[in-house]
This record gives sequence, structure tokens and C-alpha cells, in this order.
Amino acid sequence: MTRYLCVFAFLCLSFAAIGQTLRLKTDLDSKAKSKLTFQATELEGTLRAYPDHIELRLTNTGDASLAFKNGDFILTSARGTGEELCCELVLIAPRKSVRITLTRCKDADRLGLFGLKPTYDSYESFVSESTFFIDQAFFLSIGEHKIHFYTDL
Repeated sequence: MTRYLCVFAFLCLSFAAIGQTLRLKTDLDSKAKSKLTFQATELEGTLRAYPDHIELRLTNTGDASLAFKNGDFILTSARGTGEELCCELVLIAPRKSVRITLTRCKDADRLGLFGLKPTYDSYESFVSESTFFIDQAFFLSIGEHKIHFYTDL
């Protein structure tokens, strides 16, 4: 019986986490997805966004190694407000990939990204408190590379 309760609790928690994944799109008319694929000079990858962090998979497509540090990752809204995102020092050899988790540098435990709370009690509260979030434009700067995307629920 305890095993079934543990499995049920785990499923509930995983559905709550999946429900708070932010949906992204490349332009206003495209269909929103939980994973955004992008390509820039010397860099390509995928981006997944959550209220409290961003997950990146970056691939170095150039011939030289790339290095990124705190201060190289900035999330900016179309209104011009931006926030610096932090992670550990990232080194990417040519033709190699890395996974990175970006969080707010300041007040990471209190404030989330994109003007959202870090967590919500339920999917319903997430949706009801995040309607302003639909079709908002953002830029993620990765060093000199900029990724433009729109948000959705």
C-alpha cells in the first residue's frame, strides 16, 4: 500500500512540474512548444524555460573553443528590462555540446524569471496568474549571440 501511495505522490509531483513548463515559439504565428530550437553563428541548441530557471543545450559549431561566464547570459524583455542569469563557467570545445541551467543571479530563491513566481501550487493558479505572459517577446543573450522568442502558456 505504501508503495502505491509513493508512486501516486511522485506522479502528482511530476505532473505539477510538467504543467509549469513555459511554452515558447519563434514568432507570434507559430505553434508554441516546450522546447525551442535555435541556431546562431558558431552556436546552436535548445532552450527550455521554467518559472525559476532556463535549461540550455548548447553545441559549438565553430572551429574555436567557446567560453561563457556569469554576465554572458542576460534575459531581456521587449520592454527593455533585463536580468543577469548565472551558471558555472562554461567551456565548449569545437563540435561538442554541454547542458547548462541558468538561474537568476539575485534573489534566485525568492523571485522567478519572466516576471513569474518561482513555483505555483497548481497548474490552475499558474495559468490564472500568468495570463499577461502570453505573446511576450524576450531575448536571451549568450555572449554576443542573441536568441529571440515569444512566450505562451
